[in-house]
Amino acid sequence: MAQLEINETILIVTGSELVPEEKDRPLAYRLKALIDPRGQSPYHRAIVVSDRWYMDNELFQICPTIFIGGPGVNQATSQVYKKIPVAWTDNTQAFVQIAISGTDAKAALWGMNQDGTRAAVEVFIGQNYLDYFLKVIWQKPGEAEGSA
Repeated sequence: MAQLEINETILIVTGSELVPEEKDRPLAYRLKALIDPRGQSPYHRAIVVSDRWYMDNELFQICPTIFIGGPGVNQATSQVYKKIPVAWTDNTQAFVQIAISGTDAKAALWGMNQDGTRAAVEVFIGQNYLDYFLKVIWQKPGEAEGSA
């Protein structure tokens, strides 16, 4: 496996069934392509994994994580979405949820259907939630935390 540091490497988790593999995994790799060039160390990167892998590896559940796909298609999202505050929603059809506390950072990007999930990912990228997420996770000691 690629180099991984549990406080700095971001996991992007998608469902492992056919539809999320076909529809959500490309969204995950789009996020990865935006995250990796911003890293300033070998550990500042994203790794795309399935919900099954994530659920089977408790140690890696400590990593900063972005879940893509709703609780009906992503088992990992179904375990956390009720615990993560909603940062943005579009009439309850698409959701961006973010919770960051110290080194514990989680975001869930999902919708009631594939269009909603795609919209949530676009909002996460376009409305600077991704920038905020990375800034907080990768900030140097002594830097003040900002807000989204």
